[in-house]
Amino acid sequence: MQNLFERLKPEAKVVINEQADRYPLSVANITEELKSNSFLGDIKYDYVMWLARDSKLRKIAGMHPYDYVDELLIINLSKLFND
Repeated sequence: MQNLFERLKPEAKVVINEQADRYPLSVANITEELKSNSFLGDIKYDYVMWLARDSKLRKIAGMHPYDYVDELLIINLSKLFND
């Protein structure tokens, strides 16, 4: 089974990598977390929130700007990944 980083859509990887200059430690941590897990529900809440705070990632996931409820957040963020 592929990990979340391998399943991440290319356009989402680009957005995350663009953040590396400004937030190198955060990007390194989220990348490691995605590589260490195969299911979105298994990653730490802090990383889910990190992914959700980025407006470009939210757009890729098809999220409305006000979709910020935990269960809805996980469901919508799943659209950042290929099946």
